[in-house]
Amino acid sequence: MSSCREGSRGAPSITIAPTPISTTLPFAPASASAIPTTAPQPSASPAPEPTATTLPSQPAPSRDLSLTQQAGKLQVTLLVSPGRAGYNEISLYFFDPAGVWITVESVEIRITFLDVKSGTAVETVSPLHPGHAFIAGDYLRHGGRWQIEAAFKGPGLDDARVTFQVTVP
Repeated sequence: MSSCREGSRGAPSITIAPTPISTTLPFAPASASAIPTTAPQPSASPAPEPTATTLPSQPAPSRDLSLTQQAGKLQVTLLVSPGRAGYNEISLYFFDPAGVWITVESVEIRITFLDVKSGTAVETVSPLHPGHAFIAGDYLRHGGRWQIEAAFKGPGLDDARVTFQVTVP
């Protein structure tokens, strides 16, 4: 079960005293007369040709994933942030047809990697506030296709369910 708690009063605090830093230069400073007063002139020889360099691979860019589906008369929006393999915050928002947040009871979230048979993560969460359920963690561990399913009960709904499929880079 996931929950969100605020810190309590009287929590321990840490004080770090500044440490003086001394720097010794490995060379003697130049005298003022040794500093040139004019810009250097370009040399007559051509600049060397650039060479190919292999750069290290960069992490995938962050892109939030947002999808919306209907569940009866409710609209359910899924938001996955940052929307790439690894740690993500997964939010579900529940609205009525007029766009008003709807209070739902506990929400069961099931997360399944579709590219390889590897089991399903199941979390049951209580909404943080009316209309918003939230989990965070390393649920989307690999790039590929994922299914995120939410089952919930709400006003006038018995066992409503929505299923989203997202592709994570």
